Amino acid sequence: MQKRVFGSSKHLEKYPNRIKAKETAPVMGFERELKVKNTKKLFVSRLKMFGGRTAFSLLRETKKTTKTLKKNPQEPKNTANDDFFKKLEEYAESIDVKIGYAKLTQDLIFNNHAVIFDNAIVLSMEMDKKKIDNAPSLKTGRMVIRTYDELGIRTNKIAEFVRKEGFAAEAAHPLGGPIGFVPLALRAGMGWVGRHGLLITPDYGPRHRLAAVLTNITNIPIKDENPHQWVGEYCSTCGRCIKTCPGEAILETPISSEDGRKTHIIFDKCFQVFAEEYGCSVCVKECMFNRVGYAKLKENFDKKKK
Repeated sequence: MQKRVFGSSKHLEKYPNRIKAKETAPVMGFERELKVKNTKKLFVSRLKMFGGRTAFSLLRETKKTTKTLKKNPQEPKNTANDDFFKKLEEYAESIDVKIGYAKLTQDLIFNNHAVIFDNAIVLSMEMDKKKIDNAPSLKTGRMVIRTYDELGIRTNKIAEFVRKEGFAAEAAHPLGGPIGFVPLALRAGMGWVGRHGLLITPDYGPRHRLAAVLTNITNIPIKDENPHQWVGEYCSTCGRCIKTCPGEAILETPISSEDGRKTHIIFDKCFQVFAEEYGCSVCVKECMFNRVGYAKLKENFDKKKK
């Protein structure tokens, strides 16, 4: 079993109905064995980026996702009415979080991890545009880590909101959570995945971070269609992220990953640069959906289609 870096599913062993990852499941990004170069530079970069206060908060909120499971109601309700979802969405908006809904399947659970519930409330939180546009830099890196932390805090708050309404919840922290958030958010219809592997949304383009709250609520309002498919067609003719990636980690033609999925990303190259260059984020900065914006690109795309 691989060493845990940010999270563990060991605490779920007492749940006999827990949902385990498939044997062929992908490995969590931060648990990959990287062929590390420039070890000293890597260590200094990470140390500067995290900072003591933020690192402490990240650890605290990560532990909170496991400790608060005991706060789930003994006999939780499992169906919610429209009023609950309206209140949930209003609460999420009040703390600057966008939400969507999706069904979690085993193939999205990371290798050697598990979850209790398979109904997902998917969360998205914006990253600061000015700091993204300075990438790669220490200021950008610190903002990226702070966004992980702030979204982690809000993820626990939304899980608490769900519990107070009489339902059970399981928070999945954005840094080291047990599931793949990008494909889950794609299923939720929140956006479309670009060749850089990031979810592009109408609100923030690729400039955001994702998390989830898993719940026993069986009637979450899952959308049947995704209105953002046009993004894939646009991305196939762009290629800006491929040309500007410092690690040359984004491919023109997709390859099969370890779990059989198609991807344009060479993960080892991506994570190496992410770790060395203060969270990198160059693909986010250079993406046209960050530079120009979703609405304008959609307008131009539709005009060309006429």
